Amino acid sequence: MAKGIALTDGDRWSWLDSIAAWIGVQESIGTDCIVTCSALRQAYRDVLRRNHLSVCFVHLVAPPEVIALRLSHRIGHFMPSSLLPSQLELLESLGPSEPGFTVTTAELPEDTADRICVMLREHGRLAEC
Repeated sequence: MAKGIALTDGDRWSWLDSIAAWIGVQESIGTDCIVTCSALRQAYRDVLRRNHLSVCFVHLVAPPEVIALRLSHRIGHFMPSSLLPSQLELLESLGPSEPGFTVTTAELPEDTADRICVMLREHGRLAEC
């Protein structure tokens, strides 16, 4: 991605398997955690939640121009803003069988994070945040 080339599914599977394994460890020791990643497709999210009943997805949404503006202000991030169209093209909204909810991210990141924590606690998915 740093070279401006979008990842393929083949690039993603081992990374998703590693995250899923880490989630399993956290579940086994009873630790609440939040993992952030761009699990853009349902197939990717299926890997993350396979045998992990604690997983709850938060689908962050914003207009493409807002996302582009935010990307333009990031410093030192590996993903160039030129890949945004390919990421949005790949994006699949949460399906009805996927545990989670959608959050619009129009406000400051801190306010969005606070709102997500409240929603996770209300759904019994997080003890504290």
